[in-house]
Amino acid sequence: DGESTYSLAPPKAPKAPKPPPPTEHDYAREEADGGAAWASLPAEHRSAIDGLLLARLQAKKSRQWEAADAMRSQLNELGVYVDDGRKVYKLLGKEELSDAYTRDPADDSCVVLNATDEA
Repeated sequence: DGESTYSLAPPKAPKAPKPPPPTEHDYAREEADGGAAWASLPAEHRSAIDGLLLARLQAKKSRQWEAADAMRSQLNELGVYVDDGRKVYKLLGKEELSDAYTRDPADDSCVVLNATDEA
């Protein structure tokens, strides 16, 4: 039989457009002091913190993990701790953010190092 049979496939549905990048970060500020630390910051510092949180969120949404990690380090240098699991951030005092050891001023003991340890 010399007839050909054709079937038409329905047209493909257009891809859904990508959502626009966020224009605000979705982190809530956690305050231990009733907001006094935040209120004491100059407006430009508060704006810089909000800007870094937004830029970090945009980097994470676009899967730019190294850039997001770098911004997290910048926030830490500013004294801002970010908890991604709970979607909160808070200002920390230097004593809370620092991992450095500080000696008790009342401690007048000393440690003697040998030449190998000093090198």
